[in-house]
Amino acid sequence: MATPHRIKSYSGATGHVYQYAFSAFDDTPEALLYRFQVSADRSAPRPVTVALDKQRLRECESGYGRSFSASERYGLAKMALFDALDSLPPESLFHQKIQPAAEQLKEFAQRLDL
Repeated sequence: MATPHRIKSYSGATGHVYQYAFSAFDDTPEALLYRFQVSADRSAPRPVTVALDKQRLRECESGYGRSFSASERYGLAKMALFDALDSLPPESLFHQKIQPAAEQLKEFAQRLDL
């Protein structure tokens, strides 16, 4: 039996309240894909994918002189999700892959104190 993922809440800067749960991870040649199930204002959950482009990730890691751990990379993906929840209306959120730019990854890494 699969273990259910913990559902968490997040209040976005747009005024919407979201519930989200991590659902899957996939390592593709181009990106690390973090999949979440997200609901806005208690609606039915829908999939949202955060794609950490490997080239951008390497750029960010080079500034730290090391590769980030799996937990640190998950933290970057979660920060990208929160950034999208803060800036996009729900109807836009569910129709695109979240792909943070290299500068955003650097900002997230600083905020996480990596």
